[in-house]
Amino acid sequence: HIDISLFDAIEGVIGPDFVWYGASLNLFGGDSRWHADQPDYDPGSIKAMIYLEPLRHDSGCLRVVPGSHRPHLHEALTALSPEEPSEVRAFGLDGADVPAVALETDPGDLIVFHKCLWHAAFGSTINRRMVSFSFAPHNTSPKHVEYFRHFFQKDQPVTTAPQPPPADVLRQQGRHRTAETVARLTALDLHRPST
Repeated sequence: HIDISLFDAIEGVIGPDFVWYGASLNLFGGDSRWHADQPDYDPGSIKAMIYLEPLRHDSGCLRVVPGSHRPHLHEALTALSPEEPSEVRAFGLDGADVPAVALETDPGDLIVFHKCLWHAAFGSTINRRMVSFSFAPHNTSPKHVEYFRHFFQKDQPVTTAPQPPPADVLRQQGRHRTAETVARLTALDLHRPST
């Protein structure tokens, strides 16, 4: 159950009071350029990923620039990053030559990292399947509420609260821990327009 193993890992990183605000299943082929999932520095948001294929340094495993989630290095790399997302050069180097740590994984291994961390993948000759989840500390500051609102409203405006409330459905399924993380997010009234 996701409630047990994944949430234990997340709680160990950001504490027990967090929200789960996204999940996706992706299929990647070829190289993935250097980027940060959250380009504007924001403390706390993290991503948990599980690849479904064995990945090594030369077959497309995730590469990360250590410390690039910290403001000084993050901002310096942002200033050096290519303006065109399709550029293979990054920070004045070919993407695969950027000094980084290769996170080699086997199916089911969990990678947890800060969403401001610069990362990429190179050398893949296979399609890489990846399941990811996004989490953040439960923060009700206007800046964080607007971030979540933008995240949920970016593809299609949402104007009404979900019915029945997702946390109620999860509780009925016995998924109490997941229900609590979703209830914290639902309580932010993200369906309401910005004020």
